[in-house]
Amino acid sequence: MQALIEQLTSQLNIDPAQAEGGLGAIAKLAQEKLGSGDFSQLTDAIPGFDTMAANAPEAESGGLGGLLGSAMSAFGGEGAGNIAQLVGMFDKVGLDADMVTKFAPIVMDFVQTQGGDGVMGLLKKLFS
Repeated sequence: MQALIEQLTSQLNIDPAQAEGGLGAIAKLAQEKLGSGDFSQLTDAIPGFDTMAANAPEAESGGLGGLLGSAMSAFGGEGAGNIAQLVGMFDKVGLDADMVTKFAPIVMDFVQTQGGDGVMGLLKKLFS
């Protein structure tokens, strides 16, 4: 997990706390949206992924963040709603909405390297 955090900090010019927060947001979303069997495959391939989910920032449950997530889910499918939820969590650690699209490919490449195409496909489901 430390290797991924270092990769995120160096490639995105963010601090380690922001990298951990963004990664935690993705882990938490995976935990919430994937079945327990699929999430277990992710945590088996990426030790510490479950801990990152547990320490993730909370998304806005109401207000603009909640409305944005609901609207994007209605018009853009579940992937769009998931991205809106990530934007709310990223905001809590000082990362803007553009960072979601920058984080995702780095995390997916790492997951593919660690767990193969099947495990990466599980994570990819969140964004489509």
